[in-house]
Amino acid sequence: MRRQISPIALAVALGLLVGLPAQAGAATNPFGSKSPAQILARTSAAMTKAGSVHLVNRSSLGGTVPFTLTTDSSTSKGAQTEAFGGGVEKVRLIGTTLFIYADATAFSLDFNVSNSSLANQWVRVPSSNANYSNISDAVLLPSLIENTVRMKSLKDLGLKKFQGQEAVAIKGSPPDTTPGTSETQTVYISTAAPYLPIGLKTAFLEGVNGSGTSLFSKWGEKVNVASPSPYVIATTSNFP
Repeated sequence: MRRQISPIALAVALGLLVGLPAQAGAATNPFGSKSPAQILARTSAAMTKAGSVHLVNRSSLGGTVPFTLTTDSSTSKGAQTEAFGGGVEKVRLIGTTLFIYADATAFSLDFNVSNSSLANQWVRVPSSNANYSNISDAVLLPSLIENTVRMKSLKDLGLKKFQGQEAVAIKGSPPDTTPGTSETQTVYISTAAPYLPIGLKTAFLEGVNGSGTSLFSKWGEKVNVASPSPYVIATTSNFP
């Protein structure tokens, strides 16, 4: 069971998503003759070296915004807040210590648990729990890097404008694209060294138009995550 609901996964579940085209930018690509794969490899290395990032995602499907995600991510700690389907879910990871806060709606949608006794309170999830890895990995930088640069059928779209900034756009499709669909994503990479991503757009079309946009900022800044108080400890009987 996958805990985090990504924009593409949400679109597939609702039967949707199409991305918005970026505007044309300048005429010179700073990566020269490098292939899209080489550009993404360089970007991946730069993300790893930076060590941390702030990410904000909004997905609009059919004119509404059913999913928002804010993440402060590093290699050893992170904090994440998701709002989807009328529910709210928060995660804090400090080393190997994992905490989660979810309301009743989030428990139902994300864990398929109705009327959870743990709703609306902070819960420490033991590392032995079946969902520990799914939850903790989603807030760490390595997972974010993989979700950003791991694509197939790559295409260099050249320089584009993204949120008013000039960027090199690399388009592709996730390797786990659902058969029979046309999922794509486009990562927008800064034209200035060290060539870090400034944004990501996901795209899907199945009868309803929509868009998913992620914004990256605060690369390399310190991530501070505090332990919540009070909290309860999850058990195998009350946490899925």
